[in-house]
Amino acid sequence: MIGFLLGWICAIVLIAGGPLPAPFSGLIGQGHIANTATPAKLRDQFAVFWEVWDLVDAQFYQRDKLDQTRMIRGAINGMLSSLEDPYTVYQEPNLAAQTNDHLQGKLGGIGTYLRVSDGHAFLHKPFKNGPAAQAGLQNDDEIMAVDEQLVATIIAGLDPNEASVQLASKLRGPEGSTVVLRIQRASETSQREVSLVRRDIVVPSVEALMLERRVAYIRITEFKGNTTAEFDEALRSLLLQQPAGLILDLRNNPGGLLSGAQETLGRFYTGVALYEIDYQGQETQLERCV
Repeated sequence: MIGFLLGWICAIVLIAGGPLPAPFSGLIGQGHIANTATPAKLRDQFAVFWEVWDLVDAQFYQRDKLDQTRMIRGAINGMLSSLEDPYTVYQEPNLAAQTNDHLQGKLGGIGTYLRVSDGHAFLHKPFKNGPAAQAGLQNDDEIMAVDEQLVATIIAGLDPNEASVQLASKLRGPEGSTVVLRIQRASETSQREVSLVRRDIVVPSVEALMLERRVAYIRITEFKGNTTAEFDEALRSLLLQQPAGLILDLRNNPGGLLSGAQETLGRFYTGVALYEIDYQGQETQLERCV
C-alpha cells in the first residue's frame, strides 16, 4: 500500500506535472510542489528559492505578517532590481492602469496631485479650473475620508507610493460621476464635506514661452497621447513671433509613448533617427521620422 501510494504521488508530480493532492501538499510544502512545475533546466536554481519559501511559510513566527501576494511582489521586484536597469520595472494592475490613463493625457478625476506623508494624504497643486479648485479646495488640504471611507483605513500599512495608488483609484472615476470628500484644513478646527463631480482632466505635458533676445523655449515634461497636439500649438504660437532660435528642453523627461517622441522629432528631422538594439547587440532601423 505504501509503495503504491508513493508511486502514485511521484507519477502525478514528477511525471505528469500535476498538482499534489491536498492532504499531502501541506506535508511536503508548497515550494517543493511548485518547483516540480518549473522548467527542468531551471529546477536546480529555483530549488533554493522554494526551500526558503517553505521555511518562511512554515516557521516564520509573525504569522500575521505572512502575505503571499506581497512576498511574490517582493520576489519580482528583487529579481528586476538585480538587473540594475531603472527602466525595467514591474507595476501592479492598479498602478499599471493609472499609468496607462496618465499616458493618454486625459483622465477622469477631481484635478489634483496627491501628497502622502506619515499616514496622511493631502491635496497637492490642484489644477486650475479643475473640480477640486473650483470647489474651493486648496493645496495641503488633508483628505480625511473618501465616500465615507476613512483614508487612514485605505492606506494603512502601505508605503507612500502604494498609498497614493490606492487613494488615487478611489478618487478617479468616469466623467460625470460624484465623489464625496471629507476635508480638514490646517487653519480650521472643523472638517468639511465636499461633493465633487469628476471631469476628464487634461494633464499638460508641454510648456512654452518666449525668452529674452527672441529665443523660443519649449519644455516637454513627458511624451503622452496629447503631447504632439500640445507641441504643435505651442510651436505655431512661438513661430508667429519670429524667434531667432529655439530651445527644446527635455531635462528630467522620463519618456512615455514612443509615438509621441517620434512625432515630435519629426517636426525637426526627416529620415531615420530611431534605432533598436536587441539583447544580442543587433541594431535595427525602427522608424522613420516624417
